[in-house]
Amino acid sequence: ITLFRKKVEDAIEDRITTLEKHDNWQYKEITKMSKGIENIESELLDNNLERKRKYILDFCSSLSNGQKQNKEAFNNVFKTYKNYEKLLSDHNMENCQAEESMKFISEKYQEYLRNDNF
Repeated sequence: ITLFRKKVEDAIEDRITTLEKHDNWQYKEITKMSKGIENIESELLDNNLERKRKYILDFCSSLSNGQKQNKEAFNNVFKTYKNYEKLLSDHNMENCQAEESMKFISEKYQEYLRNDNF
């Protein structure tokens, strides 16, 4: 009976060791996947911010080069800027590139309104 008990205990210990190895492997794999997902999310955020920022800067550039814009285009750039600012705020980031462009765009918009240029 003692020999049988020892074999059972050894088998249980072997099984526990195997399960612990598998658990460690699973933990490492899940950690890799989590890091991959975090990297993808970060890249998507960066791309989204860059696309919005580029749109704002391009719109400002077109205005400064004398291209006439309609009211809908202005409304769209204001909406884009609002979304851009929200993304930055949600991720504790600061806007250091589009503020001056938005000031210029807002001034042009006010000018268009005053002069009925739409």
